[in-house]
Parts: sequence; C-alpha cells; structure tokens
Amino acid sequence: MKRIKTALQKQMGIRLDQIREELGLTANDMAAKINVSPAALRSYFRGEVLVGTDTLEELVKTYNINPAYLFIENEKEMFLSDDHICRDDDWHSLQNLLNEYFHLTLGLPEDRRRESLKMLLEIGAQLTEY
Repeated sequence: MKRIKTALQKQMGIRLDQIREELGLTANDMAAKINVSPAALRSYFRGEVLVGTDTLEELVKTYNINPAYLFIENEKEMFLSDDHICRDDDWHSLQNLLNEYFHLTLGLPEDRRRESLKMLLEIGAQLTEY
C-alpha cells in the first residue's frame, strides 16, 4: 500500500507542478490562491505528501483542472473544457472512490492493489467525461 501511495504522491506532484508551469504561476501565487502554504505546495510537488481532498477540490475548482490528469499517467488533458466544469457531485464521487480504494485494498497483495487502483482511476476519469 505504501508503495502505491508513494507512486501516486510522486505522480500527482509532477503533474501539479506541470499545471503550475502551464498556468505561468509561481509556487507562492498558486499556494495563496488555494489556501495552502508555499512549503506545503512544494512538498506536494516533490511527492513527499499526498494532496488532501480539500486541497484537490480547491485546485480542480480554482483552475478547472481535469482530475484524471492528476491520477492517470497517460491522461493528456490538463484542464477540463470550458463547457465542462467539475460539478460537486462529480467531485464527491471521485472523493468517495479514492477513500474506498485506500480502505478496501489494505490487505491485498501488491499486484492486486495496482489492478484495483488502475480500475479506480479509469472510473474516476469517466466522471469527468460527458
């Protein structure tokens, strides 16, 4: 479990930093806009800490980020289209799926956890499609 969580932290950190660069923001500017400290944001970029659900929600809503981009390695679209804003029910569904994943996979072998995470992330990606 720890290995998967660490891999997810690193991937999310890299993707989050790419989004920051694409938006032309400094870490301090992005941190202020989403109400976290610059140090906390930099720890997300380095993959040291998994971004909390409240911060993820703030990022998605503030910058119209495609949540699938943060979670799925081969997802190419950083942002949701202008006509698709992540609705609250989309966001809560994704939150629930992530929480269930971490609870349900605690006792599974590593390969099964990877399969479960991949499936979960594919479901999460579908939540952002219309």
